[in-house]
Amino acid sequence: MRRTLSGGIAVLAMVGAGLTAWAPTASALELRGAGADCVSGAGASSAKVADGGSLAADPNRLTSRQVEAREVSLNKQLAKRGLNRSATSKLANGSVRVPVYVHVIRKNDGSGNTTNREVDRQITVLNRAFSGRTSSASVDTPFRFRLKDVDRTNNTDYYNWSISDDDRPAKRELHRGGFRALNLYVASLEDGLLGYATFPTTNNKLIKRDGVVLTKESLPGGAFAPYNRGDTATHEVGHWLNLYHTFQGGCSDPGDYVADTPRQRAGNNVFVCDPTLNTCGNNVGENALRDPVHNFLNYTDDNCIDRFSRGQEDRMEISYLAYRKGR
Repeated sequence: MRRTLSGGIAVLAMVGAGLTAWAPTASALELRGAGADCVSGAGASSAKVADGGSLAADPNRLTSRQVEAREVSLNKQLAKRGLNRSATSKLANGSVRVPVYVHVIRKNDGSGNTTNREVDRQITVLNRAFSGRTSSASVDTPFRFRLKDVDRTNNTDYYNWSISDDDRPAKRELHRGGFRALNLYVASLEDGLLGYATFPTTNNKLIKRDGVVLTKESLPGGAFAPYNRGDTATHEVGHWLNLYHTFQGGCSDPGDYVADTPRQRAGNNVFVCDPTLNTCGNNVGENALRDPVHNFLNYTDDNCIDRFSRGQEDRMEISYLAYRKGR
């Protein structure tokens, strides 16, 4: 479906039963017809589709060795800052104010707008998710999102956003702030793509590529039901803060590198909101825990996902300290 982006950053996209390589250190969700595909590169590697979809491996997806390399990088960054990934609760809940720049892309004639009210509702969704207010099973985090500015660009080419054609020029033109600032780009993504995000990096040359791209119909009240309550942004910001999908690594250790998210087979089960699923075995000592179908980093729809785990909060926190704080 996608061509390979220049710059050597790899992402995967899924069409029907197959995956295709396409883009940067990113993760993405895709909606096609009745289904949605979430795709990721440089961090997680699989796809998200709703009922009726299917998942297949791609020869170009991120390998376990590539994921291990990312973990080595994280450990090096933590060591440079005198931090240990096993230490928890280094930042108080709500103590990190993430500045957010929203770039609304419209057609040349100004149509296809996303209103300030719609933007405000999306920021509210993010703050509810990251403050643990979406479920009694969720956790609070240090992260709160503060809208700094909304700008609007009339450019039909950018509006019909293609990763291969528009990611680099649009971001180069519009990106603001450093690595600690969240840039949200809102357009009508090509091929029904819901969104994608970059993972944190030590490469300062990639600052203009950093951020999250969303299709306008994934925002609260958009047309892509049941992916229209704003949690595409929640999922992608999780990747922006260095979370993998809950089914990264399937049933093998170390999975998604978060100890308290049960391992999960990377198959069509990841699209099913069934809390009784246990795709990695029911035997005690193997994986007696059920699949994390309600987790924001799973591939179930916005009506199902409602929580981060404590381990995910810890990982986002150490990753922010390692890669984004002060940059």
